[in-house]
Amino acid sequence: EKLNSMNLLLYMSPVAVLVLLPITLIMEPDVLHASLSLMKTDKLMLFLLFVNSAMAYSANLCNFLVTKHTSALTLQ
Repeated sequence: EKLNSMNLLLYMSPVAVLVLLPITLIMEPDVLHASLSLMKTDKLMLFLLFVNSAMAYSANLCNFLVTKHTSALTLQ
């Protein structure tokens, strides 16, 4: 089965969340509470979080598309 860029991102994203979220919560235990309290007081924080997520998605998608159209060796 050949993977396109969207399917590759779809399969890799949940795995990245499952690996990185527990590590983040262990290494920075108060980050979840601080982020939630900041979102409650400042509504701009939720918008900035959404923009950050959209930019990260776009960067990953562009990386996969460039790799597809050139080659992995070209990126190295």
